Amino acid sequence: MSIPVGNAAMLTRHRLLEVCPPTPSFVEMRIVIAKPGLDGHDRGAKVVARALRDGGHEVVYTGLRKTPGEIVRIVMDEDAAALGLSTLSGAHDVLVPAVCDGLREEGLSEVIVFAGGIIPSDERDSLHNQGVRAIFGPGARTSEILEFLEAASGRIESGEPVGVGENSGWRWLSDSETMSSALSGSRRDLSRALTAIENGASFDFAAADPWTLGVTGPPGVGKSSLIGSLISKWADRGERVAVLAVDPSSPNSGGALLADRMRMQAADSADSVFVRSLATRNHPGGLASRISPMIDCLHACGWSRIVIETVGSGQSEIRIVAFADRVLLVDGPDRGDVVQAEKAGILELADIIAINKSDLPNSEQAADSVRTAIGLVNGSDTPVHLVSAHDGSGVDDLLEEIESCSFSAGRNRLRAREQLLSAWDSRLLDHPGLNEVLDSLETGSITLDEAVESLR
Repeated sequence: MSIPVGNAAMLTRHRLLEVCPPTPSFVEMRIVIAKPGLDGHDRGAKVVARALRDGGHEVVYTGLRKTPGEIVRIVMDEDAAALGLSTLSGAHDVLVPAVCDGLREEGLSEVIVFAGGIIPSDERDSLHNQGVRAIFGPGARTSEILEFLEAASGRIESGEPVGVGENSGWRWLSDSETMSSALSGSRRDLSRALTAIENGASFDFAAADPWTLGVTGPPGVGKSSLIGSLISKWADRGERVAVLAVDPSSPNSGGALLADRMRMQAADSADSVFVRSLATRNHPGGLASRISPMIDCLHACGWSRIVIETVGSGQSEIRIVAFADRVLLVDGPDRGDVVQAEKAGILELADIIAINKSDLPNSEQAADSVRTAIGLVNGSDTPVHLVSAHDGSGVDDLLEEIESCSFSAGRNRLRAREQLLSAWDSRLLDHPGLNEVLDSLETGSITLDEAVESLR
């Protein structure tokens, strides 16, 4: 049977498409990679060019020994959105500004300029002031350059200026540069570093023993208000106080209302106080999953008192012992939460107990009830303090108790156990196949045991 010519042509085209699928009509960005000056080495530039190509960009590589004028002309003729300048010759302080000036003179102010090479850190500000949006030194990962371009693209889409001639003041820092800046005292970059850690970035900190206090207890007993009172006392003593305040995430939307800091009166007015609100992101145990490296980061940046406030969800507070050397349990009068504390085990793990709102009736009875419960649980003499964050009574004595409290080595086993469980929970929640397994569990197509095996 003969095939009509038109059908044969369609069949042939179909087979060609199978072998040679059409290339996408959209690319991320057109980028020129250039080497100004007399530098004769281009291996690094070629590595960057290939990495950008593999990242979905169209890359024009100019080759060696280009003058600033030639580079500007290439950017213009290629209609490039971004320009990467690679320099090892030590002439960056002359050649890079010359290229930036040339781009502005030719009306190419929207072009994004970034640079790489051996550029001393104390000479980078002048290049940033010229409109260079990012500088990558030796050892920088190509993934960081891709992240920079993604961030720049995001700013363009939202109408924010990023070009060499657009006076936005914006500059992009790699995670390593951000951490270096944070360690040098930048408060802004400390907050960025904590965000990077929360999103999975890892940094190497020197072995240390940070001072930590975990504050836990039921909702509504005034944990945040009491922490605010302690912050003020510490700040008056010259301490630098950092607080990691954890609130729960919605199990449905994943969002979170982070409102602990509104109760901390000293949180927003002193350079010696740093408060970071965190969501659990549905991590079990009443804490965020990356709390430990955040503590290490804050300690490395010079914060002498680090306080961790748990979500206060009732019976999940025991995990705080994995991350805090001393634990303060806060309760209130007439709440009936002593039984809950006993059930959770936190009563016997608390180093200090504070009955807040001592200005209210029945606070003395609540303190006596707690003391009785402590004696029944383990026969210990855990101190119980009556305090009021409202009028400040008892806070000075509580602070002295906290300061004299030392880490209990008897908790090492429990601490290690909770750290292991926390890491295990994080690995499970970050597993790429988790949602697929949950879908199968929901439909009943696999058993719970099969789900566990598939996630190993």
